[in-house]
Amino acid sequence: MLPTSPLVAQALDEDFNTVTGSGGGPIHSGPGFMLIDDWDSGILGENAFAGTEGNSRFGSVSASGVVLGGVSGTGAGRIEVSGVSFELLSEDFTNATGIGGGPFLVGNGSPDTFNFTTDWDDGITGEAAFGGTFGGAVLVGDMSAQALTSGGVSGGAGQIAVTNVNLLGGNWYAGLQWDVGQFPGATPLVNAGFEAGGVGIGIPNWTTAGNVYTEDDFPRTGIRVAKMFGTFPGNSSFYQDLPAQPGQTWELDVFSRHNAGDSISANANTVTMTIQFRDSGGIVIGSTTATILSNASPLNTWIDNTPISLTAPAGTTSARALFTFVQVGFAGGAGFLDDATFKVIAGPNPVDLANFSLTAAIKGTANAGAGEVLGNYQLRIEDADGDRLIFHGLATSGYQTIGGLLSTAVEADSTGTPASNVFDASSSSFRVVVAFDNDAATPWGTGGKINVDNLLLSNSISSGSAWYAGLFWDELSAEITDPSQWILSADILGGTVGGAYELRLEAFKLIEAGLNQDFETATGVGGDILLDGPGIDGGQTFGFTTNYDEGITGAGAFGGVFGLIDTQFGPVIAAEATTTDGNPGKAGQIRVENMVVGPGAGWFAGLDFGGQALASQDLSQVILTADIRGTIPMSGGFYGDYELRIEDAQGDRLYFPMVADGTWQSVGGPLSTALEGPALSGSGDGNFDLDSPSYTVVVSFINPELTWFFGGILTVDNLYLTPITVGTEIGRVSFFGTSNGSFQSVGGALSDGVTNLGDYNQDFSTASLTGGGNYGGGTANWDDGLVGENAFFGTFGNAVNGGGGSAQACPSCGVGGTKAGQLSVTSVTPNTGGWFAGVFFENVRADLTGDLSQVILSADIRGTANAGAGEMLGTYFLRIEDDSLTALTFTVTANGSFQSVGGPLSTATLEVIPGGDAIFEFDQADYNITIGFVGTSTNWGTGGTLTFDNVFLTGVSLDDADAYTVTVTFDDEIATWGTNGTLTVDNLFLGVVALGDMNCDAALDYDDVSAFVLALVDPAGYAATYPGCDINNGDVNEDGFVNGLDIEPFVELLTGQ
Repeated sequence: MLPTSPLVAQALDEDFNTVTGSGGGPIHSGPGFMLIDDWDSGILGENAFAGTEGNSRFGSVSASGVVLGGVSGTGAGRIEVSGVSFELLSEDFTNATGIGGGPFLVGNGSPDTFNFTTDWDDGITGEAAFGGTFGGAVLVGDMSAQALTSGGVSGGAGQIAVTNVNLLGGNWYAGLQWDVGQFPGATPLVNAGFEAGGVGIGIPNWTTAGNVYTEDDFPRTGIRVAKMFGTFPGNSSFYQDLPAQPGQTWELDVFSRHNAGDSISANANTVTMTIQFRDSGGIVIGSTTATILSNASPLNTWIDNTPISLTAPAGTTSARALFTFVQVGFAGGAGFLDDATFKVIAGPNPVDLANFSLTAAIKGTANAGAGEVLGNYQLRIEDADGDRLIFHGLATSGYQTIGGLLSTAVEADSTGTPASNVFDASSSSFRVVVAFDNDAATPWGTGGKINVDNLLLSNSISSGSAWYAGLFWDELSAEITDPSQWILSADILGGTVGGAYELRLEAFKLIEAGLNQDFETATGVGGDILLDGPGIDGGQTFGFTTNYDEGITGAGAFGGVFGLIDTQFGPVIAAEATTTDGNPGKAGQIRVENMVVGPGAGWFAGLDFGGQALASQDLSQVILTADIRGTIPMSGGFYGDYELRIEDAQGDRLYFPMVADGTWQSVGGPLSTALEGPALSGSGDGNFDLDSPSYTVVVSFINPELTWFFGGILTVDNLYLTPITVGTEIGRVSFFGTSNGSFQSVGGALSDGVTNLGDYNQDFSTASLTGGGNYGGGTANWDDGLVGENAFFGTFGNAVNGGGGSAQACPSCGVGGTKAGQLSVTSVTPNTGGWFAGVFFENVRADLTGDLSQVILSADIRGTANAGAGEMLGTYFLRIEDDSLTALTFTVTANGSFQSVGGPLSTATLEVIPGGDAIFEFDQADYNITIGFVGTSTNWGTGGTLTFDNVFLTGVSLDDADAYTVTVTFDDEIATWGTNGTLTVDNLFLGVVALGDMNCDAALDYDDVSAFVLALVDPAGYAATYPGCDINNGDVNEDGFVNGLDIEPFVELLTGQ
């Protein structure tokens, strides 16, 4: 009998023949992400994952070993998905615990009381409740919200209960509520209440020009407003564009005010709101404007303006909500705006309410002896403004199903008064409410109970939603120096014919994250002045460093100013390590002195430690602490606010706030006890991400111009973040398949797979020369033959756009007359403002965790200008950007010819893009490469053209990885699998290709003989029979050919001679 010779280098060889069929089963249901390990007790290293995006939710997902499910009736692994749906809300109270609820408003003898509560059951999510009295009514008993573990239609239920209200001519209200996101297809106004971001730092999601930023003075709702004032001289403005189509009637509204002491009462300044319709080239083809603030407007009060509306003409592709502060000369004053709305009120609506239904099973209970009466109730959905669609019902003692298509509901305004065209189907968020209705024909008297079950906001539209699931084996070790010598293969059976799937290898860099920084290695050498008076006088508003002491690593600092700063007193922001002032020993320090700021101006500063990770998604297991001392500098000031925080890649944060008192304070604790807040830079979405690619720990002053005034010193020691080894994916190799109802052999040499590894080298050879042209604020895919290309354009200050930007590929404009990319700006009058434009290539893989002198970013770029049109040559840039809008940049002055731009990233300049956080993330898996320019009256003038070719970035290879993961997963799930899918996998292998292994089963045995013979006599037949194998495995004598000369060494190899 011939021996079996296994391959000597195997990272994974799983034939599933030892599976037991026990230990697996359901792993997930509903929305969200789930990951489990060990789904069969007979094999090792197996894991599974499943997750949803958008409105998707699983009926069930299971992972298990199948004893007889393999290729030849042997074992196999299986992942099965069933019952995917796209409901916006589905609550059947199956998971209710009956714990966490109870009274949330207790009578105290006073009339007109109110309260609300969230999370009234530990087993369900997103639930809240509210209640109160009005008109003199007094709550003697209480209002409570809870879940019941029985008493529903077929299990649990939610309940709102009110007892013993003394009406006294008034009445009461109460209900349960759930918040849900936007409808599929909707494109709502984002950050309409100006709540996102930090005070004094732009307005996230809006394009601003001039002096426009968020402020916390007198908000109408929430905690922030938009503030505008002139540029002395010149207008300021901000806008947001939404997709639009001809025939739609759009309505724009906002609340406005001006305040005594900073008003426009004594001058001719005004604030206006404008609706603009634009075509595909960004040209205005329709507009209407109204003045919403003038010298005739009342002071110190929010003005409820009359909305303006306009119908989109033919050719419309976008609608713009534009707000402008119109400054006359150097007249002062400021305008404040809050709670903007911009929506379609007539014509084609991107959201058809007939595609959505809201239903629930509801019953009532009333204690007649206590004066309670079974009364009316409402099931309703409210948009972000409170306008609503209502289903009315009269409670009975048994469950009754209420609701239906939203198109059949009664429309009403935020007060409940029936009205037409008020409900915004494109709202950014909604609230589903089940409530008592004491304004209807049958009120409830002194109280009552409502039980609700099977609450469903249905949706059959999969747009914007997705699901994914798979099996994987991680933490695999291998030395893959030559991908052509390694194979990844498996036999895969898809349960749905036509279902797409993927077998892939993921490569990871392992990074040690976490902090235990006691600063004892600090030298006291290398401290930096980040910003000072001369710099501010020269136009600098921001400074930073990535290394403020030669003895410590990974420690950065930042500081900046905004608005009018009086520099005659010598303002300074500096960072350093101190060798004597720690707790004890050495410490890090950020120091700010002599900051005298004008109205609306301010400063900020802090220390940062990037490249961090969470040791667990259970935040109670992640500890962030530090010893911090806040002191007053010699220049004077007051003890103010500061915080210790951790930011995700967008800047959204978990933070521990403190007020300095001049002593060492122990700050922090488990992250589960921290407060959650939006990014102070304004770049985030307000939600701290538990799956962010990286995190940054920061110690910084908070609202310093209001609490520290002229400056402050923060000294930091013993900074700790729970350590963890994290894997950052640097790339993958994939093999794709389409199910035919039978087992299919998938895979092959890693060199033959689809990969995003390797150098990025965009030479535009695949450009189709179609798909480009003029664009407005931004465009993706400006050539149909390229992948990942985008463009942007905008103006600032009082610049006037008469042309705009265009991006396209050109047939012979590149180096040597080949294809290239081209970006042009024309006919923009900069005045005292300007314009900006660029192209960027997204998700480019790179490893920046090592020596940046070995990472090259380069491109051939030519800048040209049409002098006859007012254009002139100026500077342009090539840069690599991280997710938090910080960049490594090369800046060049155009000379009209192609210039080789770039070089080692170690020679690039660190740049903070507006909205960025000044901390470059060197441990991301991918980045954006951007080419662009900024025009002013002295730099490019009215426009210019950049032609670019041979865009290059040093990439990553499999050999750069520290660990690997093999994954079998569904692909193109909704399109090819729909709402159900099953994948069965057998003979999963990752290892070195061995000479003589002709069937690629990772062994040399009799099974290779017939494959070897087929390779000799019918190479094409061999390729068809063994699609994942390299025929050169048969070149046993290694002479470069597979022929009869290989027979004898093949036999010797098999027999071990």
